[in-house]
Amino acid sequence: MSSLAQIGILTLVTVIAGAAALGMAWAFLSGAFRLMEPALARPARPVRSDLVHGTRAMARQFAAQHLRKQSETTRFLPVADRRPA
Repeated sequence: MSSLAQIGILTLVTVIAGAAALGMAWAFLSGAFRLMEPALARPARPVRSDLVHGTRAMARQFAAQHLRKQSETTRFLPVADRRPA
């Protein structure tokens, strides 16, 4: 009789442990989805760093100098030698 009781108790404890594991897995998964919702709802903003601004300013300055040099060199050429840029 005691061996039959032990098997019954082992079966009952196993079912309870399985139900507890399933409940915990569901709770953690539900919590993870709730934590992810605000991140999905926010629109993505572009990252603007100082490096991007500095690079853009340097490119503008270089382009301005290049155009200034180009206009100075074409100013002294005869009209027939000027080619459109």
